[in-house]
Amino acid sequence: MTATSSFATVPACYRKGARRTWHQRRRHRAVVQMLQGMQGEVLDYGCGCGDLTFAISRTHLVQGVDVDAERVAFAAQEYAPLRFSRCEPNHLAFPDQSFAIVVSAAVIHFVPHPVQHVREAYRVLRDTGRLLIMCSNILYVRNAVRRFLGRQGATTSLWIPSEDEVSELLGREGFEIEARSYFYDPPFEGWKNLGDACTGMIQQVLSLLRVRKTCNYFLLRARKRFAVGTRARPT
Repeated sequence: MTATSSFATVPACYRKGARRTWHQRRRHRAVVQMLQGMQGEVLDYGCGCGDLTFAISRTHLVQGVDVDAERVAFAAQEYAPLRFSRCEPNHLAFPDQSFAIVVSAAVIHFVPHPVQHVREAYRVLRDTGRLLIMCSNILYVRNAVRRFLGRQGATTSLWIPSEDEVSELLGREGFEIEARSYFYDPPFEGWKNLGDACTGMIQQVLSLLRVRKTCNYFLLRARKRFAVGTRARPT
């Protein structure tokens, strides 16, 4: 399949100037708000089709990397002159301390080795650099609804950790959490059956009540704690 033919399958919402879905808008806004007041070049680690990278580019110098060559090719064409390149699953082709900020938005669930993903972010960050990581949350509400309906909890092959688990992982890998945020998916988006509708309505009520634990996505901004050459990173 050629790059040109594969681009035809990319949903319109990922194209430059296109109307974003409500989910994309919430995702972009959550990341951009966490970047406010921060200085330096950003690496979008797992940039996908480049729409978030483009949103970040409005306030920061940024480049994107992804393991998917076709997505990288699409992003490079659609969002030129922003820089996009392909990376290996467990390695970034950048020297140590190359970036002030690394953004990893809903990527850690898909990588083969989540710990190595975090370690590569640490390696390419400058001293006291920041990692901004967004994660899908555990499906607390959906699992509860399914149990109520006499079904098993939702299953997935992805690694979906809790916020506490991600916080502990970052702490072990030399980061210190300095900010937290979260958001819920928009109403009606992705609802396909009665179970989805029940789950969605409950989550919307919880969203209005500002219940953090049951959110769809949480974000952590963490500072690289140990200065290179002065103190060893914990093993």
